[in-house]
Amino acid sequence: MVARPVAVLCVLVLLISSALLPLADVAHASARVEAVVEPPSVLVHITLESVNASLYALMRSHPAAFNETTVPEAVKTFMLANGYDRVSYTDASISFDGGTRTVELSFRLMGEDVLSFHYNRTTMARLYELNVLWRKADVVAREGAEELFRLNFSTYFAAPLEEWEQINYTLPSGEVRPALRLEGKDVDKLDPSLVLVLPGGARVLEAREDTLVFELPPRPWELFMASPFWPLIAVVAITGAAALSRRAVVRWVRPGGRPVAQRSSRPLPQEEGETKAGKAS
Repeated sequence: MVARPVAVLCVLVLLISSALLPLADVAHASARVEAVVEPPSVLVHITLESVNASLYALMRSHPAAFNETTVPEAVKTFMLANGYDRVSYTDASISFDGGTRTVELSFRLMGEDVLSFHYNRTTMARLYELNVLWRKADVVAREGAEELFRLNFSTYFAAPLEEWEQINYTLPSGEVRPALRLEGKDVDKLDPSLVLVLPGGARVLEAREDTLVFELPPRPWELFMASPFWPLIAVVAITGAAALSRRAVVRWVRPGGRPVAQRSSRPLPQEEGETKAGKAS
């Protein structure tokens, strides 16, 4: 009689445990993206931590569908579909940690449709325009026609840039840089976040929708180019070069316009010298 309640209790415990295990599997899952702007490129680092065990198994067991180029290729395809064809990537890599079920991906994104700049002609400061539309590229891992899984970045990071928080961000090296950060809401049982790290000394001028405009102070040689004195120096240099060239021409041309005959430093043979001396007499 006692065995039956105990058996029922064991079954209930097993059912509750099996229901809680998937929740525990993803309770602390996160998708963190760090995009460090290093003109003329953007270094993108993606960390997926505490990935659900079944999802992690899919990622590991289908290397043809999910590898180091899966995310950057998805980004490139997405940008092209939106009319941006000057986009490329390099240095793609991926790593797995089975103990923590962590996946890390990184690649360097570049091209004029990602990051472009021009000079402020008055101050010679560099004005950069960063297109962050690429953050909305969903990543779909397929094997043939079958969709294995999907990373919905368009949902995680859809908020326009004007809603992002401007912060000071500390890099692993200890350097502190200006940055914009988005802490997304819990989506698909993930805790997503994205931080855009700008170069040191950058000043944000405008953040709207998918575009970030920032300014970098001019470098010493750029300040020199902006100086009103360098055109004068150039004129003086050109005038000096012309004067030296004219002086060289005058030296080697007679007043009549005929070139001055160059004397040979080689002595004449004795017989030839006596013949010329006889003619002269």
